[in-house]
Amino acid sequence: MRSILGLTLSPLLAAVVVWAADEMPNRAVVEFRELGGQVTLDDNQAVITVDMHRAPIGDDDLGPLEGLSTLQTLDLSYTRVTDAGLKRLQGLKGLKRLALHGTKVTDEGLKEIAGLTELENLFLAETAVTDRGLEHLEGLTRLESLELDHTKVTGAGLASLAGLSRLRRLVLNHTQVGDDGLEHLEGLTKLQDVDLFRTKVTKDGAERLQKALPATRISR
Repeated sequence: MRSILGLTLSPLLAAVVVWAADEMPNRAVVEFRELGGQVTLDDNQAVITVDMHRAPIGDDDLGPLEGLSTLQTLDLSYTRVTDAGLKRLQGLKGLKRLALHGTKVTDEGLKEIAGLTELENLFLAETAVTDRGLEHLEGLTRLESLELDHTKVTGAGLASLAGLSRLRRLVLNHTQVGDDGLEHLEGLTKLQDVDLFRTKVTKDGAERLQKALPATRISR
């Protein structure tokens, strides 16, 4: 007899359970490729990348993601994915790169990814994310790149980013961020690039931030 998850199973049933687990990545590969996506495997045939950029998919198509514990990169940009679909991502604890730009994701959706603490790159451009949504990112302390261009973020929301000490790149183009919000970035000494095109940031505001972060490239 074999014990799985605390349950004692017959040899035959145990074999079926193990076989089903082994088949999950293969099923995901087939399904996502049939939907027009690109899937990358590592040397052990584990799925590490799923790229569904502009694929004709929605929330109901994300079921196969739930078994992909090895996934590191997921691109759902410019798809019909909404907040409801992001619930499928909660188990992807090894995810490092997530692209959601051009989706219908809102602040509520960011709650669903707040537990993905290995994330290093997060792309939220052209979504309905606001300052309230940024509060759910406070625990993502491994973030190195964050894109928030064309969102409803303001300077007040940048307070939620003040603890992201590993942040190297921040894109805020076409937002309502102004001079008053830049003070929240002054402690992010690893920042290499801050993009502020088409914001409310003035020349004086940019210069003050540059003085606080002399090694950072600030574009406006």
